[in-house]
Amino acid sequence: MRRKIHATGRRVAGHGVHQMSKPSKLPTLGGDPTRLESIMDKTSRAARDIVDEQNAERDRKTERLREARRQRQADATYDPEIRAPETALDDAEADPDGKD
Repeated sequence: MRRKIHATGRRVAGHGVHQMSKPSKLPTLGGDPTRLESIMDKTSRAARDIVDEQNAERDRKTERLREARRQRQADATYDPEIRAPETALDDAEADPDGKD
């Protein structure tokens, strides 16, 4: 018995070459394709508008926080007399033997 070979070059098991079925038409949900495309366009446009508004809101918040940080840094004055509080770690570094 001679084996049949499919167009892809592979052997076909069983009887004959398997044919691809014709693509079925997609259900149109009772409307014509142009109407469905316009509904899809409206949905896509609404989604883009929502995402754009969220991005704009995030950018406004980021800019507001950035401006507040800059203002806080500008208001801060450097005073060389103010030092960080001393800790036990500072004492240990000053006296490596652990003796007072």
